[in-house]
Amino acid sequence: MNKNSTHSSFEFQNITVHYPVKAGVVHAVNAVSFSIPSGRAVGLVGESGCGKSSLARALVGLEPMTNGLAHFAGQTLSPQVTAEKLRNWRKNVQLVFQDPNGSINPKFRISEVLGEVLWAQHALKGTACETRVCELLEKVGLPPEMRNRYPHQLSGGQRQRVGIARALAVGAQFLILDEPVSALDVSVQAQIIHLLKVLQTEHLLGYLFVSHDLAVVEYLCQEVMVMYLGHVVESGPAKLLSRNPAHPYTQALVSAIPTPDEGLHSNYKPLHGELPSPLNPPPGCPFATRCPQVHAQCYLSLPPFSLVEEEHFVRCHLLSKLK
Repeated sequence: MNKNSTHSSFEFQNITVHYPVKAGVVHAVNAVSFSIPSGRAVGLVGESGCGKSSLARALVGLEPMTNGLAHFAGQTLSPQVTAEKLRNWRKNVQLVFQDPNGSINPKFRISEVLGEVLWAQHALKGTACETRVCELLEKVGLPPEMRNRYPHQLSGGQRQRVGIARALAVGAQFLILDEPVSALDVSVQAQIIHLLKVLQTEHLLGYLFVSHDLAVVEYLCQEVMVMYLGHVVESGPAKLLSRNPAHPYTQALVSAIPTPDEGLHSNYKPLHGELPSPLNPPPGCPFATRCPQVHAQCYLSLPPFSLVEEEHFVRCHLLSKLK
């Protein structure tokens, strides 16, 4: 939740995503606001089902936003966005999917996967298109001759590199990375994360990096948002949150990170209690049913954000009372 916004920032205000279903309404994302300056990366972490992917997909128009606005480079994304405005938005904002197998047409050669984008966005064809395809492959660490292969002839890591190259082919300056390495081997994960860091520096890209791996987030991202049941409960500098987590949920996440020497930390804090249903979210703090420090007020109202220290915000009644 960076407060030092600039004209080149990606601004997201009160992003809300609710899904109507037969049993009611799923409250997937609830009034999330933040900004990401160009060249910066923000990590979005939380357990499965907390709303991370719903937020990521909403920010490129793959899921309809119930409420909120997103701004970048003179473009606006809203629940009422037209098809034309959505196309213009996607020229600047692209999503790199978690599963490279499902995001690339298996009937296309790699040259066609990238060439289709180059033709649609930049009207490139023929020799100019082929030259650009080779440049994009080299940029993501693949030899140009791979352009003649089909997706099934590539490894998972190579397919994910093609997915990143496709986002670059559009010319986007902001990438939403939805757990882009979770389906890959550990050694390949390190290579992809390093590639993303290099590309970020070279092209001044902004990233929203969705992950459940706090160690990876700390390496790649400058800031972190911690999400629980559709709410951001803590945000701040990545290194600070990993060393001094303030929210009880973040503390539990950090304590669960194993170390090479000890495995789980001696202060490991397993969570107990039931995760509330997003169909029937509690009126108070979403973490109240599992919080070891819960008190009466937590069940009654959603806590406001409190400033713990510079650029470090926490949504917790206990901490707001200490202030």
